[in-house]
Amino acid sequence: MRGSAALCAALLAACVALSSAGDCSSYSKNGVGPIASEENCRSACITAEGIDCTKAVFDRQGPCEDFKTSAEGGTGVECTCMDEQENHRDVCKDSTFVSSSVSLRPRLVSSLLVVSVALIFHNALGFLFG
Repeated sequence: MRGSAALCAALLAACVALSSAGDCSSYSKNGVGPIASEENCRSACITAEGIDCTKAVFDRQGPCEDFKTSAEGGTGVECTCMDEQENHRDVCKDSTFVSSSVSLRPRLVSSLLVVSVALIFHNALGFLFG
């Protein structure tokens, strides 16, 4: 059972690392930051994160940056980029950011699915050989 607890802790830590981003108010990378506007977010995607926002895919689907301000009651912002393969990259999210809707990013959902499968597999092996 001790191995199960260690496995759960390691998998949970991996999920948190995949789904978290630092505060936009303290973001600083390659001369970009802090992020407080859509222009700052676009600069972060291009200059700091190295995403080529001129690719044709963005012409069809909109900008590569996704800048959001907090819903009522919140004061923070969030910046996310989409790369050429349409993968979302969380750049930053203020701890004071209040989302207007509940949404789970595909990356977080995938991480939780991996954790669930790993735990089921681990428990099945323990049952068979334990």
